Amino acid sequence: MADTFWVRPIAPTALLLANLGAVQLNYGYTIDHCRRAVDMLEADGLILHFNALQEAVQPEGDTNFSSLLVKIEQVCRALCPCR
Repeated sequence: MADTFWVRPIAPTALLLANLGAVQLNYGYTIDHCRRAVDMLEADGLILHFNALQEAVQPEGDTNFSSLLVKIEQVCRALCPCR
């Protein structure tokens, strides 16, 4: 389904942001996954969102939010072109 997210050809000047759940960094997602999400969309940036309440009420929710700040910092350092 990855090709359904590629909208850059029809929105060449639009601000496009890739979006991943930050908690996924505790479930096997890596900096490379984040980079691929941005590259796949030809996105201008990456949003790491927190849906703690949604995850908590879902039976299959991913609720391990521990140590995320360190992992988010690592993603930012790796992907930020301004450092």
